[in-house]
Amino acid sequence: MINLTNFFDLVFDDKNLSDGRLVQFAQHSLEALKHNDPKGYFADLIEPTAEAVDALMAAQTDKDSLKSVTEGATLSVDMLMADFKAKALQREGLIRDTFGTASAMYQEFYPHGTNEYTRCTKTTALLLMERMALAYQRNSPQLPPARVEEFTQLYNAFKSARTAQLEKKTGIGKKQETKNAHRARLEHQLQYNLLTIARQYIGQPELCTVFFNLTLLKPYRSGKKDVKI
Repeated sequence: MINLTNFFDLVFDDKNLSDGRLVQFAQHSLEALKHNDPKGYFADLIEPTAEAVDALMAAQTDKDSLKSVTEGATLSVDMLMADFKAKALQREGLIRDTFGTASAMYQEFYPHGTNEYTRCTKTTALLLMERMALAYQRNSPQLPPARVEEFTQLYNAFKSARTAQLEKKTGIGKKQETKNAHRARLEHQLQYNLLTIARQYIGQPELCTVFFNLTLLKPYRSGKKDVKI
């Protein structure tokens, strides 16, 4: 039985076909359309295909740029958190000597000892930093001004860095959605091109390779670098 539904499949919607190879495939096809169509049957396919390729490439570049910036923001957050952990442990002696471990003031700084500082994560770090900074500020008359300023600055710096990091992570998600939309646009355009060319050359499947480099559609082999945009 002939399965006509195959002709309705979006053949380029394939998880094994990377964005890079899809773009390379489309670029090869564009060149073929320009040079292997002397009668101009497919001239109307060139502009929308080129636009779809450019849009996907631009979206990928935009996403990669934001990803690099986000990685930098994450590094800043990690460094500030590591600095806070170290200082929280280093200054415990100061608080212990100044107030004593049995005092209410000591509990303001270390209600659960030092363990919660060594185990803090990006999720809990901001609350711990705020608590520590406020404790130093409330007890500032009995503590060195440099130590009070130290934890206040750490808290403010981490808060700003963490906010920026989360905003950029959200931005990456939106960039990914935009890239996916442009990927779908190119897939549909290539499908349209395929069916348009096939309609012109019904019964001549050998002409497919004149306009399409089928080797770029082969499954990606492990150990070999894939094509990137």
